[in-house]
Amino acid sequence: MPHVGECALCREQRELCCSHILPKFVFRWKKKTAVGGIRQLSDPNRRIQDGWKEPLLCRECEERFQKVETPFAERVFVPVHYGTAPAIIPYEDWALRFAVSVSWRVLVTSQRLGLGHVPASQMAAIEKAEEAWRAFLLGHEPHPGPHEQHMLIVTMIDESTMGKQSGHLNTYLYRAGQVDLLANEHVAYTYAKMGRIHIVGFIDERHRKKWKGTKISLRRGRFDLSGRYGVPEWLWSYWNEKAEAVGNVHDQMSERQRKVVRDTLKKNAVEFLGSETWLAQQVDLGLDPDRAHN
Repeated sequence: MPHVGECALCREQRELCCSHILPKFVFRWKKKTAVGGIRQLSDPNRRIQDGWKEPLLCRECEERFQKVETPFAERVFVPVHYGTAPAIIPYEDWALRFAVSVSWRVLVTSQRLGLGHVPASQMAAIEKAEEAWRAFLLGHEPHPGPHEQHMLIVTMIDESTMGKQSGHLNTYLYRAGQVDLLANEHVAYTYAKMGRIHIVGFIDERHRKKWKGTKISLRRGRFDLSGRYGVPEWLWSYWNEKAEAVGNVHDQMSERQRKVVRDTLKKNAVEFLGSETWLAQQVDLGLDPDRAHN
């Protein structure tokens, strides 16, 4: 039966699509390159076939998003994750619209799930960010105002001046797909991670100068793949926390599922050796040989 309801973007009563929160092309890549299947942190013994979807958008609004997902996938995501990207990737206005579409989806679905972890002092900022992003996506406003979009394309991290790093950090940075809403009394952001590509949407950010080389411009700009960014210290701590959770997945898997992974590795050993996943694990082994998994 078709699901009829209010489209979260245009607010019209229409038949709703089952919309991906992170774009479908992210999970096509993960499924194609995963060893032992795609697994969730919450249930590592169950392999999943697709990403998180919700009855969120009508067909017209779904197609509106697809128009900016296509150039981003073709010119940024696919080249970055299949090793064909140049050192500098030029972009046009589709980049900001794509980033806002992702941040908006993260925010709206977070609202639906509940914001019990968010301080009451941030609720007004969350409402303003949702309204600003929605108006921009619908073409009612020329830009998203103070609710900027920032993007990082990470490279391997083999050492850092930021302190101790997880023995699973590069595996997390390169492979994980994740969404989150981060907030305390002083700051609030949406966070969307698509493999090596990380998008941060500003809900409430009072120290913008801490972000260097990451802001997505309104009309055109360039994505620099050198990995030379300036970011707040909290992001480093957050990455390491999530990397430890990724590392713990292996320990939580049943022996049967560990065998599935081992058998898949043996069957695809030639393809795996030298792959991005293998390289990330080798760097992680160098960081913490007692904890990184083979």
